[in-house]
Amino acid sequence: MNKKIFIPVLLSAVLSSCAARNTGEGRIVSDDFVFITTAPMQAARLSEESKVEAVENAEENKELNFEVKEKALWVYFGNEKTQEIELGFVPKKDDIKVADYDFDGDDDIFIPYDLSTTDMGLYYCYDSEKNKFNPSDHLNYIGHLMTVTEDNTLLEELIDNDDYYDQTVEFVWENGAIKQYKRKVRYVSTVDGKLYEETYEYDEKGQEYFSGVEVIEEGN
Repeated sequence: MNKKIFIPVLLSAVLSSCAARNTGEGRIVSDDFVFITTAPMQAARLSEESKVEAVENAEENKELNFEVKEKALWVYFGNEKTQEIELGFVPKKDDIKVADYDFDGDDDIFIPYDLSTTDMGLYYCYDSEKNKFNPSDHLNYIGHLMTVTEDNTLLEELIDNDDYYDQTVEFVWENGAIKQYKRKVRYVSTVDGKLYEETYEYDEKGQEYFSGVEVIEEGN
């Protein structure tokens, strides 16, 4: 009875048996031997690594960069200048925020005004078909810097100068338009010194209604 002997090798095997055949999966089989070679697998691994490296390089070439030229913002993808946005002010490049503000899968930009505060400015959303950023009427109606949340909402923080009152407004996109979703008000009660949070929501007509209050922090 013939015995099959398994011999791992690092290089492709050469068989003298006329019955030997290559299975195409790193295994060369004959009536007497089964040679297992890692050469084809190694080639496949290197091929996959090359694909990953190519994708990473492509992503690097698409990196979004900016350059300020007086009252204009030059937009680059990698080293290629793709757009020049004319502005009525000189923006600070380091204060520009990049996020997917319209939840379409592409990064958009928020350009703060040249004011002492950096939470007011203009939104430009990316149009992938035209490869350019366009001003967003819906977002610019709000005009304040918002944070993209994990729940696909936009959070606007309106913080008072003192430590006794602040509020946040949450927005959602619906049918291509942005609308208020929820408003929360936090304040320290002058009666018991506790920190309260009131929540307001909106009905189908956009009318605000009170939906609850809770104690966030006990007073001293």
